[in-house]
Amino acid sequence: MRRITRRIVLSLVAVAATAAIVLTGCMVSSGGAGSLAIRFGSARALSAGESYRVDVYYGRDRFTTQTSPTPEIIVNDLPTGMATIYVAVGAGVGEAFVASRTGRIDLNIAAGDNQPDGLALSPVALDADTSAGTGAVTSVVASGGLAYAYTAAGLRSGPFGSLTDGPALPAGLTDVSLSLGRFFDGGTGSSVEQVWVNGSWTPDGEGGIIPWTGASLNLAFTDGFDLQSNWDGTREGFSILRSGAFFVNSSIADSGDGLAIFYQRNGGIGGVWTKRSEQGTVANWPWIMDQIDLSAELGSVLPAGQEPIVDFALGTNALYLVSSFTTMKISEGAIDPSNNVAAQDLFDSPYVGFAEGIPDAIVAIGLDLSPLSRVYLGTADGLWKGTTSTDSQSFFSVDGPATKVAATAGYGIRNIAVSADGKHVAFITERVGCPDSLAVIIEATGDVVTYRSMEGLPGETLNALTWLDADTLLVAGNAGLAKLDVAP
Repeated sequence: MRRITRRIVLSLVAVAATAAIVLTGCMVSSGGAGSLAIRFGSARALSAGESYRVDVYYGRDRFTTQTSPTPEIIVNDLPTGMATIYVAVGAGVGEAFVASRTGRIDLNIAAGDNQPDGLALSPVALDADTSAGTGAVTSVVASGGLAYAYTAAGLRSGPFGSLTDGPALPAGLTDVSLSLGRFFDGGTGSSVEQVWVNGSWTPDGEGGIIPWTGASLNLAFTDGFDLQSNWDGTREGFSILRSGAFFVNSSIADSGDGLAIFYQRNGGIGGVWTKRSEQGTVANWPWIMDQIDLSAELGSVLPAGQEPIVDFALGTNALYLVSSFTTMKISEGAIDPSNNVAAQDLFDSPYVGFAEGIPDAIVAIGLDLSPLSRVYLGTADGLWKGTTSTDSQSFFSVDGPATKVAATAGYGIRNIAVSADGKHVAFITERVGCPDSLAVIIEATGDVVTYRSMEGLPGETLNALTWLDADTLLVAGNAGLAKLDVAP
């Protein structure tokens, strides 16, 4: 058995405790003595495919939802007490309902009949992108003011509201997601941003990481994988789930400017360090595939089928990794072949710094790439904020450990996205059995603004967030793509 540090064993205790917290969810109740009558008598006529809907929440839990093609909805068997009533007109069925007009009111439900007064419908805060289709959008990134999405119809890109078909994916590609990577521009020689398509790879196929530029995919990018064996020496396929890269200048890398490329694959991480002069010879890149196998390291202590990597983010000079046992920062030295860093040595190497001082298990990470250099860590009970260190063996700066954002206590958090200027932080909140919600922190005031599914979110399951610009958030969900304009 390869060695596992005491730090990891102790962290696994926190993971188990967090699992117990996450399992609490939407209210389960046999009902009560109250009833509610909602009448949309003065509402405009419904368009084709639209319906009326009412959601009743008690606290953060949705108790019931009802939909009707007629402008009257009666909800019976409601518990007495304070409830929040959402009403909406929208399109879609069940979990794919997307509101176009909505209203809400807090109402103390009494025994017997209840009918709210003054409940009016207004346009929702989010704009839907019909060009993305009505099916699920499972991944979205933004680059150069354009949106790039993986939709039910395949890859699509363009200005928000005018997405068009992208290039066709290789036959048989699965586990598709999008990331932002980097490459050296042949004309200027500069390191520039590029959209990468992640997915499955097999010895006889194409996939892994595929750069996407305009109408074409660079299928040769991961030819270097053909030279590698799998972790156990076989040639079996694998899937790359997330990826990214950052520029390494000559003051850090003795052999000249280059790129540090990292990826998350099923079971662990990998990557490559490549010089600027080697960009055109990708078939010879020394991809690190068979050394940092975290599933082998932790196979005896993780639940069966649980991935050791929970979240993954690339900064300007390091990979930030949330795993099932700890959260760490990994510098490019870990994937430099000359350092020969194996999984059993990774945690004690000079290329890793650990996030410490947070009592709850971390399940999500978001990076502020502005000069503020903040890092946001999501847990099952709120968001923590700290400042990253420039030291390769330290996670937080000397300014001190992370502090909890008080207004986020009680939120279960995933998919954190920070605007380019660091002024806004968006994240998805979840409770088992409830629709996902969206929350946005306005850093200048500390306010947390929450949007529930009845307020224009693209379905009840949210899949991804990205900032189109400093004040425009894209939200991908099981019923399409939407954008939220956040006041600067």
